[in-house]
Amino acid sequence: MIVVDTNVLVYMFVQGPKTNLARRLLESDPQWMLPTLWRHEFHNVLVTHVQTKRLSLEQAEGIWKKAVDLLVDSEREVDLALALRMAVEYGVTGYDAQFLALAQAEEAVCISEDKALKVKSPAGSVKNLEDYFGSAKA
Repeated sequence: MIVVDTNVLVYMFVQGPKTNLARRLLESDPQWMLPTLWRHEFHNVLVTHVQTKRLSLEQAEGIWKKAVDLLVDSEREVDLALALRMAVEYGVTGYDAQFLALAQAEEAVCISEDKALKVKSPAGSVKNLEDYFGSAKA
């Protein structure tokens, strides 16, 4: 069981340099958890991709539907008081702290491609895709 950051979801659903790793992550550990915040962050990324012409509106709508269908049962409520404390303690955004708080509450690791989050978080609590698979060539 892992907590998956929105940036990993973007790699999963929008073709990019780490799409294969993100999809492999789902195959290797399909028990993903996400704060409900993921919907807002992911929605914003899709809007940005449409506005910058990286995706068509139709593509974004299809991706949105696939993501919600896949992840609806993965959503968890987050202790926002804990997220607030973690945001202040680690110097991260309130958004990022929700992923950390969920991971802590569930005794799970958070998978994120956010380098700053990994650096600022407690050692071992955040891994990127390469860390999870043990090498950059995974």
